[in-house]
Amino acid sequence: MSSPQKNKRLSQSDRTALYRFAKRQIEATQDRSELDAAYEAVASAVHAEVVRRWPQSDMRVLAKYDAAAPDRCVYVADGGSQWDYEQFCFNDGDKRIALRPTIRGCTRLPIQLESEGADAFAAYLAAVKTRDEQIKARVDDFNALIYNTSNFNALAEVWPAVEAMRGEIVGSGAALSVLSNEAVDRIKADPALELAA
Repeated sequence: MSSPQKNKRLSQSDRTALYRFAKRQIEATQDRSELDAAYEAVASAVHAEVVRRWPQSDMRVLAKYDAAAPDRCVYVADGGSQWDYEQFCFNDGDKRIALRPTIRGCTRLPIQLESEGADAFAAYLAAVKTRDEQIKARVDDFNALIYNTSNFNALAEVWPAVEAMRGEIVGSGAALSVLSNEAVDRIKADPALELAA
């Protein structure tokens, strides 16, 4: 028979660390297929508009005089006014990041996307919002578990992947009655439970 694991009553700092751990696990397991497809469409549209507006041969000349630089994040105007825009950021390592002129080190010149490009940008923003909402719903469940469980062993009974945090939290029989059975079932079925730190 194995000896029982060392236990500890959870402090506020423990709960904060556990919350961060849960958020990382959830973000790593949340489906990205819709977001990735929307990203591909809008990244191509943004790149095409940037290089149309600022020909890269000209930008390479300006770059020699520190007047142009690669711009990973581009402001996209929605058409209402030149001051009404959202930011689009290319993923790290994306080869579509283009040179743009700089003004005192800043490249905050918005671009305007037309028709299909504007539709692609709207679809991307909707995909970001949907994914953020899905992550928030899952994080809320884990947050309820973390803040309504008094000790580490009771938490690990519902959330086995939290064993990766045992050394940090417990290192040197609480009831889950505050949570609904549905919330406990959702947490037990969540893909984040399968990942280790």
